[in-house]
Amino acid sequence: MTVLGLDTPVKKGVFLTYLGLWCVLRLVVYASQHDPLASGYDTAALLVVVTVLKLVISIAWFCVDNGSGGLRGLAQQVSTTRLLFLRYFFPAASYVVYDNMMFFCLARLDPVTYVILMQFRLPVTGFVWQTVFGRNTTRTQWFGLAFIMIACIVQRTTVHKSQTQITDEDLARGNASSLMLGIMGVVVQIACGVFSSIYNEKMLKKGDISLHLQNIYMYTHSLICNLVYIVCLNGLSALSPGSFAKLLNKWVVPTCLLLSCIGIATSLFLKHLDSVKKSIASALELFGDAALSWYFFAIPVTLPTLGSVFLCASGIVVCSLFEKKKKKK
Repeated sequence: MTVLGLDTPVKKGVFLTYLGLWCVLRLVVYASQHDPLASGYDTAALLVVVTVLKLVISIAWFCVDNGSGGLRGLAQQVSTTRLLFLRYFFPAASYVVYDNMMFFCLARLDPVTYVILMQFRLPVTGFVWQTVFGRNTTRTQWFGLAFIMIACIVQRTTVHKSQTQITDEDLARGNASSLMLGIMGVVVQIACGVFSSIYNEKMLKKGDISLHLQNIYMYTHSLICNLVYIVCLNGLSALSPGSFAKLLNKWVVPTCLLLSCIGIATSLFLKHLDSVKKSIASALELFGDAALSWYFFAIPVTLPTLGSVFLCASGIVVCSLFEKKKKKK
């Protein structure tokens, strides 16, 4: 049985690379949280640096693929695909909204509630994806996605409850309006995330335009949107040299590099696979995190975690059986 339809070396490589990069990133972030030297940096500056790195990597990759006439060829293709450049504004702006809505939601919801609500992006992705691409999803596959979603909820709820102490006083400070704003924020975040992912997938699989050229367009718009958002919110002081100087330490530099590589890997994922498998890969990251955290940091693996692994594995088997039947047809 081919797992999740990963029937070629390229698909397997892209899937495992995407999964591995996210797991390594979380290990680095976890380690940095326990190092006082890594605290105090500006996340706005980090976001700008990551976007610039992704843009530079995309331009360099385009030039390598096009040989000595790389930059000249880039200028020629940009002049003939101006409409495509404008179209990438929409997913880029949506990604910016998605990233910033996370902070908005966590300011109004406790981590457990936020994580549980965010897991509904998996069925939403499945529904929108089948609508946009005109591919029917069987009841069996929906059961598989449901197993994976429930497994994620069990895993993240267990982790957050063991790491977060919420007192009655904390609950008393909450109010209905704040809760409703948080829920509305999650709805907006899921909508932006699903729209961006599927829109980007549709664009990457449409025609024979270079993947790297499309990445250049995406990251150019992302950089512009991020700069506008940061300046409007915090002014030019947020982009001062001092803000960028704080990024130069042993934990933040690899974080920037990993995030940049993840951005490129995401485009490759959507090009060769699809948004539903991307959501499944995001679910699998939780269990990769648990295994690596146990190995490197001696964080115990609990019984609920093992149960959620079983549920997730069951969901993957069900989805894989669906892929096998679909190919036979």
